[in-house]
Amino acid sequence: MGKLFPILQLQRIEQPRKTLRPSAKLSAGKSYSIQVAEDMIRSFVLLVKDPLFLLPYGEKRNNLQSKRKKIDSEEKANNDCFLYHETYTTEGFAMLFYLLLSEELLPESVPQIYDRRYIFEMGLHYVVILLSGERTVVYFKGIRLAQALVKLVRNIKLSSQDLRAPIHSTFCERYVRALERSGSVRNRDVGITVLTDYIHTFDDEGRYMIISHMLKTFDDDSVRAYAITVYKDLISGDMRDKKKDEPLVRWYSGEVLQDMLTNHICVLRKGVKTDLIDNSYSITSALSALWVLLKTDQCNRSHIWNYFGTLEAQFLLELRKAIDLTRAHYKNEMKVTAEDNNAQMGEEHSAEITISTLNGELPPVLSKEKKVELCQGMLLRLDILDFQLARVNGAIEQMRRSNEKAFPNCPWMLNKLNYKILKRLYLLIACNKFKFSFRCKIMCFNKFL
Repeated sequence: MGKLFPILQLQRIEQPRKTLRPSAKLSAGKSYSIQVAEDMIRSFVLLVKDPLFLLPYGEKRNNLQSKRKKIDSEEKANNDCFLYHETYTTEGFAMLFYLLLSEELLPESVPQIYDRRYIFEMGLHYVVILLSGERTVVYFKGIRLAQALVKLVRNIKLSSQDLRAPIHSTFCERYVRALERSGSVRNRDVGITVLTDYIHTFDDEGRYMIISHMLKTFDDDSVRAYAITVYKDLISGDMRDKKKDEPLVRWYSGEVLQDMLTNHICVLRKGVKTDLIDNSYSITSALSALWVLLKTDQCNRSHIWNYFGTLEAQFLLELRKAIDLTRAHYKNEMKVTAEDNNAQMGEEHSAEITISTLNGELPPVLSKEKKVELCQGMLLRLDILDFQLARVNGAIEQMRRSNEKAFPNCPWMLNKLNYKILKRLYLLIACNKFKFSFRCKIMCFNKFL
């Protein structure tokens, strides 16, 4: 059926809807294309008793793709017809394994000699192929193939050593890029679920490596927000599953957690000049992660209170200033637009607002009412950030007061004690300098301390 075959509707099993009750698999209505695909697979299996032996050709073709001049001679010398791209397209191989694994057309008579990890790793090459094309309609087939591969190794805990294979970093980058390009809500909903399941197939170190790679590689705000949320859930789950006297996993506490929070999660890349609107999702996720971590870790098992002063100085206080500056900016924009005193200034600032809102596209001509409405929307998003920040600050102050007696040796308590000691020394020096009487000294100490 040629190059049009991947575009056809070939889904035999519908995706279950998001409901509280577990729903069984629903068989989709058989179209002519599905019937043809089933007949093709049956005929293929009759000719090739072991279709899984073709799995490594996705990796082989990828390795030989950069050496196209040598391929012709090597293909003819090896006499391997499956390496001829003109005869069998790589996308055709990907569609073959999509039908075999995702649509469950793999017969039971296939030899059971392949390790599931091998099928999982080799199959990721075909997922990358389906997600790398320009036709976004094919992306869902790649997502479905990834879903089938993840289910295959669900009961096998993969280690961080498995991530040494280059296909995992390639898969992660291509998969996320495909979700960014796809405008389908179905693709994103199912794709995010599959990506989360993919992360959970690895051990704690492997999960940390994937999340760290995403935070270091992607600048997209929604991707960073997703990675922060997954990391927060992993830490909360580890705290919930262990007793209070048990130490946390290394990858969710100590220096590793400190590096993640101070360098990748609780950061404003441009300080107070950071565009809060473009980074609102990741900032909200960071505030939520910080609030949950401080709220659930009152015993300081993750050692977050040891460096909380750094987080407060570089993130919370800077965010407070950035919110105030951004709010003042949009209020001024709304005032200028409403009064319309300076048309040139209004056009300049309105272009800035629309460009940041439309991801760099050319700004349309907006009416006066539309500009005011746009500014009000920006102020509303700032109010949401302000609420999240106030919630974190309120919880921090409450926990500090409640933990003063329980943890007198904690760093924040030592800072308070040092502050009180210095304040008393300063008052004592001042009283001695001005030769206050003993009664005046007592009155000063009672008033200021």
